Amino acid sequence: MSSTTQKYAETPNAEIALELVQPLYDFLSGKVGTDLAFINMSADWRSYSSETDFRSIEETAASLDALRTKVVPDLKWRIDDIVLGEGYLVVRGEGSGTPAQAFLGVPFSGKSFRIMSIDIHKIADGVIVSTWHVENWTDAIQQLAVA
Repeated sequence: MSSTTQKYAETPNAEIALELVQPLYDFLSGKVGTDLAFINMSADWRSYSSETDFRSIEETAASLDALRTKVVPDLKWRIDDIVLGEGYLVVRGEGSGTPAQAFLGVPFSGKSFRIMSIDIHKIADGVIVSTWHVENWTDAIQQLAVA
């Protein structure tokens, strides 16, 4: 077990938890890279949008990279709170941006959105093995569609 893996092997404290998940939110915000390889994730990590629907690391990276480079080039995602649990980290965050084209069925308008998100990250053997996420995209649609 590497020293990095050992560092994250047990339920981390708040500082270590932030260190573990911050790279994912930096990726979402366009601060780093075009893939998720540098993030503390297992090779078979899954991003769940429901109980049964998930994407692999490769599928998630491609989708998010397109979102943050083409659709919402100023996309930012910040961490507002982290709640620690036995083997889990829950992140309450905020996503914001201005779509550069039609987005979520709303024609391009130049308007911005700001939404809340909740992410549950399962931690095992010092890495993130699964993430369940919920974003308030309905609120984004409402903000973008306001006349």
